[in-house]
Amino acid sequence: MPQRVEILLWKVLVKTDDRIDKLRDQISTLVEIVSKKVVTPATVKVVEESCVICGDAHAYYNCTAIVRQAI
Repeated sequence: MPQRVEILLWKVLVKTDDRIDKLRDQISTLVEIVSKKVVTPATVKVVEESCVICGDAHAYYNCTAIVRQAI
């Protein structure tokens, strides 16, 4: 009887080892896939402020043309 228990225990351990090996392989494959993906940063377009009122290089709320018109 003890020998039969040992055999059953051995079978369970072997199945568990096989499952662990399979999971390890799957994880390795996923890590490989993720590491091969190249993440390209988005390009950023530089936008310079220009006044919509007079066209100079400042924000519209700093426009001297508005100040001159208000006076």
